[in-house]
Amino acid sequence: MDLFHARTPDIWERLRNNALATDIETPAIRESIDIAQTRLIALLLQNQGGPLVEVEYLSSYIAQYSSLLAPIRRLPIDVLRTIFLDPALHKTRPATAYNYRGIVARYSPNGLGAVCHHWRSVTCEMATLWSNLLVFLDWPHQYTIDSFRIALSRSRNAPLNLTFKSVSPSPWSTLDDEIMEEVFKHAARWVQVELPLDPRFLQQLAPIEGRLESLHTLTFTTNDKYTALPPTKAFDFAPKLRHFQLFGSFSPDISALPVLPWLQLESLHINSNRDNPEFYHQLLSRTQNASQLVVSLRDAREANPQEIMSCELRSLAVYGHCPENRGQESDILKRINAPALESLAMVYFRLWKHSTNENVRSFIKRSGCHLRTLRLESIPIRPVDLLELLRMLPTVENFVLSDLLPNSITKRVLQSLTFDASSGDETLLPMMTTFAVDGGYLFDADALLTMLQSRLMHSHLRPRLVHFDIILPTLNIPTARLEEFIADTAIPMAASFSFICVNEFRRNTVHRRGTPLFRGRLNFGINWAIYLYVVGSSWVVTA
Repeated sequence: MDLFHARTPDIWERLRNNALATDIETPAIRESIDIAQTRLIALLLQNQGGPLVEVEYLSSYIAQYSSLLAPIRRLPIDVLRTIFLDPALHKTRPATAYNYRGIVARYSPNGLGAVCHHWRSVTCEMATLWSNLLVFLDWPHQYTIDSFRIALSRSRNAPLNLTFKSVSPSPWSTLDDEIMEEVFKHAARWVQVELPLDPRFLQQLAPIEGRLESLHTLTFTTNDKYTALPPTKAFDFAPKLRHFQLFGSFSPDISALPVLPWLQLESLHINSNRDNPEFYHQLLSRTQNASQLVVSLRDAREANPQEIMSCELRSLAVYGHCPENRGQESDILKRINAPALESLAMVYFRLWKHSTNENVRSFIKRSGCHLRTLRLESIPIRPVDLLELLRMLPTVENFVLSDLLPNSITKRVLQSLTFDASSGDETLLPMMTTFAVDGGYLFDADALLTMLQSRLMHSHLRPRLVHFDIILPTLNIPTARLEEFIADTAIPMAASFSFICVNEFRRNTVHRRGTPLFRGRLNFGINWAIYLYVVGSSWVVTA
């Protein structure tokens, strides 16, 4: 039996160093694997499995040489690096009794390097891969210190993203002295930091005061046992700090927070268990230059009669988490005034009552802002309320609708967005250049295509629709109708479009260069989000 192993006995060295088979060797290796598989099958059918030594040898031979020809070995190093750094791979694992070794457990570079010698050499040279560290405050096993030091040394001079986390529910956490000394050595490289609002822990941060010259994003987390703490000045000097996030339950008094350079903050993200207008007023009063505010609310209280003025606010996103037993809407929009607002997002409201709609409308009227972007996602808004809202926003250019109620977008709504010269009705959102919609709705395909076609037609009196992203899994659009739509529509060459719908038996897809056609997940030892992009320059219709 002529096996390739007789000619190249260094298989382990080739696998270890990722020495690829040449174009001349590949056919011979495949033929050799076929011979080994045929022999193995014959042995397994004889004598209850055949000679054990020969069976093991053939099984090992097939596995080794099949691995040598595996397509993943041909991935260039730059592609491997892109995969290793993909966010889908780096999800924080919960700390359990089976994961106690990982003080550097967030990005698992050791797990990637354990696949093979080649992957290990690639990961060891990727400083960014080692720069995202999860530090457990109350799990300071001594044998993990070496791993922590190795990770910091391999991160070289890369910016550090640190997460300090407490495993136990106790609000009183301290950092091991040895770990504290090691992590504080690199305070100048801290770029993104997440840490608990814990009095005893924050007292240990005094050595980093005045050394956070690279800090860009700061996140505080609290729990129900949060208590007020004396102000700390560890973060007072951070010239590059622009983003501040606060998650959990916290004191209504902003003075209980650590001292921060409030005036230089540009982005705020507040995810609170309670809606406290007084706290928002204090926060926005100090962060007068903030241009972005994201508010996640889970409870509602009586509104503070004092108006919250934010003259620099450009982007506002309100995530509503109204509990089932209360059913109240957020109070934040009742008092805030943002005359410079350009982007508004309303996301995850369990209820959208008449009072909610009135709050949104009064906020827009009070602010007198000229919105350019409106995003509505996962809210049970009625068509009549949606139309009333759109009538107040003639300046909107980017309109995004996602996962609304099936009857939120009706044929009447689409007709109100359709330019019709013969109709005397006013067309809503006359400045719209981007339209995105996904979910399942009750309108018919013809109403949607008619609206899109009217928006794509050239006119010197109004902007033209240049981007649309349609994902409607339940909409039945015949392929012939799509072809007619493409043929009759004047398409701007610089535009990008994505149109995906599913009828009873097949998927119809229309797309243009630069627009994602498929987003899937490929599993070859690691999970990685693969984005397949269209490479053709013309429209494509597939059925």
